[in-house]
Amino acid sequence: MAESPKDCHTRVVEAEQKNPGRIYKGISIRQGKFTEQENQQLQKNLKELMELTGIQNEWDLLHVPESVEEMIRIRRLKMNNLFCCKLAEDIPRPWKCVYQRAKRMYHPHRCKGRYSEEELNKLRRLQVEYGNHWKKIAKFMERSDGSVICRAKTMKNSLKIGPWSKEEEMALMKIMEEVLRKKIQEAPHDLISAVPNSNTLISILREKLYKEIPWFAIADKMERRNWTQCRQKWMNILTTKMSGGVRPIRFHNHQSKINLIKRLYLLNIDDVGDVDWEDLCSAVGDVPPLFVQKMFYKLKVRYVPDWPKKSFGGIVDFLHDEIVPKLEEIIKKKEDQCSLNGSSDLCQSLQHEFKLSDIFDDDDDGEDEFENIDTLEEPTGTSLQTSVRETN
Repeated sequence: MAESPKDCHTRVVEAEQKNPGRIYKGISIRQGKFTEQENQQLQKNLKELMELTGIQNEWDLLHVPESVEEMIRIRRLKMNNLFCCKLAEDIPRPWKCVYQRAKRMYHPHRCKGRYSEEELNKLRRLQVEYGNHWKKIAKFMERSDGSVICRAKTMKNSLKIGPWSKEEEMALMKIMEEVLRKKIQEAPHDLISAVPNSNTLISILREKLYKEIPWFAIADKMERRNWTQCRQKWMNILTTKMSGGVRPIRFHNHQSKINLIKRLYLLNIDDVGDVDWEDLCSAVGDVPPLFVQKMFYKLKVRYVPDWPKKSFGGIVDFLHDEIVPKLEEIIKKKEDQCSLNGSSDLCQSLQHEFKLSDIFDDDDDGEDEFENIDTLEEPTGTSLQTSVRETN
């Protein structure tokens, strides 16, 4: 019989009374993408809950029924069988996080692909009619409410696609400066260090430049750009600013790719959810973690045949065994162009704090547009990719 929360609490209290000086170690809480092992454990937990409650369908167990009588019945079953505890059993995450993951996995309208133009028009009409009542809108759209919310947040009546103008760039920089200064005001003891002179120089920790940013609110202030465009543009700008003016294209050299692949290989990780992208920044240089993630994504798409069918560990092994030697050979042939190659140090030192004046200065490098790292291709890449495919 399962231990009730009351019995569990009593047992912990008694243990503390017997060993008053003992320090109890907790479990490290995981964040980010669920691993394959966690997904399998969640499926196992749900099956056990279904056997205990007698409910035949996972979705019936997870969603809130419209009928009041049915809702009361399901709620009573959940309480009697410790639904919250059992759902998250052996998964080192908060139960609400596990519950949301389960709802996404078993939603009847999950994984329906891209929105068609007809669906987008329908979504616009429904949002005008029902406002932000996403559950009602999702029902009419035959999509999950999470999917509808995310898609609605990227829609704008006059959405602009393509290069950013200098005016848009300046507007985003102004908004970002306001956001970061607000962060500093809310937590000055954690975020800033000040130089005591008439022109106080405020510094901010590197992770605060790209973590916990309110992108939806920022996009609301940008007239013709959605939140994903704003985030990507800020990461491009931030990459240049954090590295002291080095353009993003300079980080897409062969040596940086080799460093990243070797660091991933040394981790010996089979699931991408276990990767600490923040730590891997030191393999490339002073760049945001999202830049490193996109760099790895471009590597696997460009060089690994049938990568969607391979595991994360399999992709890394292929890159290390097949691609790294070819990249190293290219570097040897181009030693006279060493300025294009990055540091061969697998763990470079990173700057942990930046002055706001360095991020939001008014200098103009003479270019109208920051490099779009999504479209960069090196001339030697085509021949390398072709040779890899031929060998396979």
